[in-house]
Amino acid sequence: MLIVPEDLPFTADFLFAQRCLEGEVGAIRQFQEKYRPIATAYLRQKGATEGEAEEIAFELCADLMAERDARRPRLATYCGKASLKTWLYPFALNRLIARKRRQEVRDRFEQSGLDLGRIEEVSPENHSPVDSEAPLIELMRQAVEAGFRECPAEDFVLLQLAHSDRVHLTELARMFDCSKSKIDRDLDLAGKRVAEATLRYVREVDPWLELQWEDFIELCHVANPACFGNEEDAGF
Repeated sequence: MLIVPEDLPFTADFLFAQRCLEGEVGAIRQFQEKYRPIATAYLRQKGATEGEAEEIAFELCADLMAERDARRPRLATYCGKASLKTWLYPFALNRLIARKRRQEVRDRFEQSGLDLGRIEEVSPENHSPVDSEAPLIELMRQAVEAGFRECPAEDFVLLQLAHSDRVHLTELARMFDCSKSKIDRDLDLAGKRVAEATLRYVREVDPWLELQWEDFIELCHVANPACFGNEEDAGF
């Protein structure tokens, strides 16, 4: 018997996902009809062509409920802590990034006149930072690293104290011998600098990707590396 926590934020979505996993035909049809257009629209907003968005959304909504090599369907990793729609976004974006990067490699091969059959021999570091992880997860991790690497040391220390160590503004003002309002301004400015550097890295790696800071933060909340698993094409 399925036990659902009383404080689960998205109980209805969680129960709906369980009906799909149990093979209920009506629920599966409803999932396709509702979430395929949502995924398509999201992908279009993030830089996919109409054809790419429709194809990825179609494949994704089917694959989320498919068992592979005796592994649970990907939908089984949904736990109801975010809406099903929001949870779906990282999977869709992960596939889009992988697809765009594969196409970039193909284009380079075609331009160079080399045999496309050798495309798999190309070392990943020659065209993207992605190595063993899902493209989206690796992109986010390296973008955050780049953001903090570029920020001044004093920004890093201030952000660390305020957000990681949770030191109160009053104590920070005392430590830095200034007013709380100045600390508040400095924190805001430091955060903006990190955000700008992070998104600059994303644009440098994937110029086509239409990703705003709010999108990045949302993905950080819901994109769990364990959900992607080890996919043969790194794009699930």
